[in-house]
Amino acid sequence: MVKGVEELLARIESVRRELNEQALHDSLPSPTVLEKSRELDRLLNVYQAVKTGARLTQG
Repeated sequence: MVKGVEELLARIESVRRELNEQALHDSLPSPTVLEKSRELDRLLNVYQAVKTGARLTQG
């Protein structure tokens, strides 16, 4: 689990770069690109929840 907002933002940027790089090399929609996109979505949801004070549900 990501511990702080700074760490969360760093992870978001890292995954965003990985996603962009993977998308350049793989055909769309490749399973790898889709999984990386889902990971980025999850991280962005966590960030949004942290910023708004919302609680996340597992799902």
